[in-house]
Amino acid sequence: MTLGSKSWRRMLALLIAGLITMGTPSAVRAQDDEADDTDRSAAVPLVIINVASVDRLLGDVKYLFETAGQSQINEMIDGGLSTVNNLKGVDRKKPLGVMIFLAPGFPPRPIPVGYLPVESIDELTQTIGGGTTSLKPVDGEENRYELVGPRGRQQILLRGGYAFISTDAENLDQKFLDPAKLTGGLSARHDLAVTLRLDTVPDAVKTTLLGVLRGQFNANMQQRDDEPDGPYQLRRANESNMLEFIELLLAEGDRITLGINASKEDKDAVIEFQFEAKPNGKWAKALAKIDSRPSYFAPLLDEKAPLSFSLSWKMDDREQGNTTEFLRVIEPQIISQLEPVAPAVRSLFAALNKTAETGHADEFFKY
Repeated sequence: MTLGSKSWRRMLALLIAGLITMGTPSAVRAQDDEADDTDRSAAVPLVIINVASVDRLLGDVKYLFETAGQSQINEMIDGGLSTVNNLKGVDRKKPLGVMIFLAPGFPPRPIPVGYLPVESIDELTQTIGGGTTSLKPVDGEENRYELVGPRGRQQILLRGGYAFISTDAENLDQKFLDPAKLTGGLSARHDLAVTLRLDTVPDAVKTTLLGVLRGQFNANMQQRDDEPDGPYQLRRANESNMLEFIELLLAEGDRITLGINASKEDKDAVIEFQFEAKPNGKWAKALAKIDSRPSYFAPLLDEKAPLSFSLSWKMDDREQGNTTEFLRVIEPQIISQLEPVAPAVRSLFAALNKTAETGHADEFFKY
């Protein structure tokens, strides 16, 4: 599978936008891996943006700036925290973030709900209060508050040690899963993470969305007026490859997660892009074989470097076919543009074609 960075961004944007356009029920059966006593009637978000904890994030951010020789930025961070009472009232050791639900109906409405761990509502009221911002209890409503500020009003519900925050009080009239349990896996692995939970989307919605996307891609794969055959074949191969991947993702994908984790102990920072597939599907079996061949560059992986990149990927039949077709289409186009060094280009593509033939992509880069 060969996709450029722009293609990846476009594919994910189309997928997320399409899911929002088609909509999902705001309450579905919860599938929480962190606890067996999950309330099955609680709303499960389609998207979660999660911070492991305030203290953990601040510790890693300060470490990165200290390592980069920018200690003055850490002083600015400390100064900023002092102006907000050092976040007293907030539980700085629990996860916080935003969940995005979708209201039923057409067109559906995305509903963002923030979740903030609260240690003391009285201290939080003092922390927030002052100037033009205030936190006030709602008359006649238990555990309901209203945050009033220069940018508008936010409604707050206190439940289970968390403040759930939304612009509309009706958005809080539903059952929520415990954020600490819901995001337990994300918080254990990442300082900051964004996850798209495809497992919460009904199959009927996926089928409808896929029909819309197929129509868009088929229209884009038509040859344009005055478009040369070479660029057209390359564009068509990319479009076809992307559509094939989206079909596989919707049919067998469960979750997509992008996470960032910095570690002072390990002295590194890791950005992880993770796909989770249905356990018994063909894609899960293919993913399980990705690391079946060790990297030739394995001895270099333990060396510390400011920046390194390693990829050892055992391709399945679909990926081998797509890679072979992509190389077949792009080779003559590159040769035509680099005629003075055509023999070197052919040698390069001979090696790339051999990689596609063996089905093992093995790359290593270190700075």
